[in-house]
Amino acid sequence: MPGNSPQEAVEAFLLPLQRAIGCLGQNKITLSPGGRGQLGRTHAWTLNGDHGVTRKGGWHFEAQMYYEIITDERPGYGPYRVTTRAYRYRIARSAVDIARIHWHPKGKSDEKRPHLHLALNIDPGKWRPGDPMPDTIKEHLPSGRMTLEDAVGWAISLGMPTVRDDWATVLAECQAPHLQYRSWSQDPTEAATI
Repeated sequence: MPGNSPQEAVEAFLLPLQRAIGCLGQNKITLSPGGRGQLGRTHAWTLNGDHGVTRKGGWHFEAQMYYEIITDERPGYGPYRVTTRAYRYRIARSAVDIARIHWHPKGKSDEKRPHLHLALNIDPGKWRPGDPMPDTIKEHLPSGRMTLEDAVGWAISLGMPTVRDDWATVLAECQAPHLQYRSWSQDPTEAATI
């Protein structure tokens, strides 16, 4: 989202994210040092000190995103804006991962595209922490770009309790600015060079 200063661009970027996560409960987004205004480097934010949000029934949601504050001379896109460089979302219940939603183009994995890890046919009542993860959670299933709002919506659709009856409307409103200003949706190599 654009801003007249780096700090304003970061605030415009964070506000919809915090509001979206608020559909799940109390949250605080913690930024890496310099994350509110330093250009020329990748910053990170974590949800609740990287502890995520836990709700009744053993539901758990985690989120982390890497971003950069950049200059953008295109009309309506700047002079500053924030661009996403990587993300990690996790939906779990009773300590069992249901879905991991990733994009880590500079990570150790060979998979550089956005992708999912899905747990198929896992019975949380039988699986225990420390047991090996089923192979289905390890597979990289290519996906298009997944927004934080998509991940929160998935968590709620899978059964994670929400604190708002209007969560679908809130998520759509929060996602709208991202959809307007993003530079790619399916494949990061399609992104415009800025």
